Parts: sequence; C-alpha cells; structure tokens
Amino acid sequence: MKRNFNNVFFDLDGTISDSYKGIKNGFIHAFKNYSSLSLNDNEINSIIGIPLTESLKRYFDDNSKIITEVINSFREYYDNIGLYESEIYSGIIYILEELALESKIYVITAKPVIQAAKMLSHHNIAHLFTNIYGFQPNGINFSKTELIKQIPNLNKSIVIGDKQQDIEAGKDAGIMTGGVLYGYGTEEEILKSNPDFIIKTVAELKNILLS
Repeated sequence: MKRNFNNVFFDLDGTISDSYKGIKNGFIHAFKNYSSLSLNDNEINSIIGIPLTESLKRYFDDNSKIITEVINSFREYYDNIGLYESEIYSGIIYILEELALESKIYVITAKPVIQAAKMLSHHNIAHLFTNIYGFQPNGINFSKTELIKQIPNLNKSIVIGDKQQDIEAGKDAGIMTGGVLYGYGTEEEILKSNPDFIIKTVAELKNILLS
C-alpha cells in the first residue's frame, strides 16, 4: 500500500549528500592557526548536523571570539570550495524526482540556508524542493522542531535524517521519523532514538517513501 506522504523533510549532510570531504577540508583550513587541535574522523562525524556555534564550544571553552574566528575561516573555505566537494548519494535524485510529483519535500538542515541552497543548486536539484530551511547567520536557539512546525497540515509527514537530533525533531513535531544508517550518525544513536523506520540503504529509503 502506497503511503503518499504529504510532506517529507530531509536532513542534508549524510542523508541527501555525502559532504564529508568538503567539511573535513574546511576544518583543516579553519584550524590552521590552532596547531594543537585536529579532529579525527569520528569527531568530525559527531559534529556534522550541529550548528558550528554549538559544536565548537567543546573545543574552545565557549570562547565566542575564537569560535567566531574559526567559523569565519571554515566558511571562507567551505563557501568557495568545500560545498562543491560534496556528492549526492546514488539513487537519491530519483527518489526526490518521484516524490516531487505528489508530495511537498523540504530540506531541513543545521547548515546555513545559503550554503544549502548553493549546494543543491550545484547538483541541479534545488528546484525539486518546496523550501529549504536551515541555520540563519548569527542565529540562536536553532530548532529543527520549530522549523518543521512552521509547515501547515503536518498530517502524513515524515522527517528523514542520519542523526539523533533529526529523529527527536520529528517526534517533537508529532510526525513520523526515519533514521538512515548510511550517513554520519552512529547506529547506536539511531537505534536509541527509536525512529519509526530504520533505513540501512538508499534502496530501503526508496521502498519506504515510494512504495
């Protein structure tokens, strides 16, 4: 029986796109003036999907001046080079194209809206989305839950993401949830968040959304 979702909310990094290379290179660039600090792959994975204003506090003791400098340096690289180092997961574009025929689809990301829009435009898929929601410059109290709740008629809606925060946002908004295991979140955190669907592959995502 086809589910026919009215609204589908997608996280971006680790759900639609493999953005790791550009993000990692962005951190290398941002930390060039802090030789004592380098992040391993697990640490980078853990902070993808969290606004940099929050995730960097653990490394710079909530020093807002340094955090701002690091974020500006990261964005200097990422805006001009890093976001173009991303790749769309194989099979995702077909899913988006088919969904767009009968559902409203959204990106909801901790990435700044401008960056997300540029990335999606670069991959020629921005036009498939009803809207793109994300972190606003100098934004505080970023909440995916509140962004989802802005949408009228959330009946038969689902959020798809690779992090615990995505699943929690969907649950708090009162909609269905799908946790993907092919992204940057750990299997442990996805299982702990108890989504309605646990999605191991893009093929499984296709079955859930289009079957």
